[in-house]
Amino acid sequence: MRLVIISQATDLPALRKMLFKSAQPAAASAAALERVQALNPHVDLQHLAAGSVLLLPDLPGVNPSASRSISGDAFASLAAEAASGLKVSAERVRAGAESVAADRSGVTAALRTAAAKRVIESDPTLAKQLEAAAAHSTAQQKAAQEAAAALEKLAAQTAAELAALSKLFG
Repeated sequence: MRLVIISQATDLPALRKMLFKSAQPAAASAAALERVQALNPHVDLQHLAAGSVLLLPDLPGVNPSASRSISGDAFASLAAEAASGLKVSAERVRAGAESVAADRSGVTAALRTAAAKRVIESDPTLAKQLEAAAAHSTAQQKAAQEAAAALEKLAAQTAAELAALSKLFG
């Protein structure tokens, strides 16, 4: 079995050209593409996004220079890349959540000053706007926390799936 990571968005004709030797008859490449789709039900071969990972069957017509073998090293490399990407994403989400919390704390502290309280008390429209802004800030903070939790869940699911695939590939 082979593996290919799509480096830039592509479509089915470009994928066919990339994966199969030019002497490959159209019927044979169509059958091979059906096998590729069966191995990769998670992707739309008509519209492949950059970063898509495809498993390829061991077929004589597959261009070996377009893919790499799923040996222990290649699969381990894929798993490491996935884990690293999720780790970086989690760090960014946490940093964003901390930034939102820090901004909220700074605004809250500024609004507690005597001068700010006098201005707020004297302007009912401003008070309503500040209440709406506080509600929006609370919603942003909650969304950031939910995103972090979803990313952690995704990382755990990805690790489990990669472990299962690792057993399948040996």
